[in-house]
Amino acid sequence: MYDLSQDYAELHQMLLAGHKPVAFVDKKWDNSEVVHADVCQVIREGEYRIHIFARGTQYGAIYPFDEKHGQEIDLFVKTCEVLNLRWIKPYLVEASEKPCENNPTS
Repeated sequence: MYDLSQDYAELHQMLLAGHKPVAFVDKKWDNSEVVHADVCQVIREGEYRIHIFARGTQYGAIYPFDEKHGQEIDLFVKTCEVLNLRWIKPYLVEASEKPCENNPTS
């Protein structure tokens, strides 16, 4: 199982560290009123270069020309809020906590 988070400042920190988390955004299909959660990826290619996308569909982005509208973190948070983005929070496991591959009981 996994936890979903809407802590966009923490997500931005993960992007700065080079992570590419999986997330979900709200999506309506074929003029339906039903809102689905569409899986997407969030990547940061550099300063003011963030993309939120899935299968050739870009749900949100921040580009260098957006710098005149504010700080990257603030623009990112606003974009995530509009998309109702939820991201999968990773579980960090210490090496000593990992199951042993040779132990069939773990």
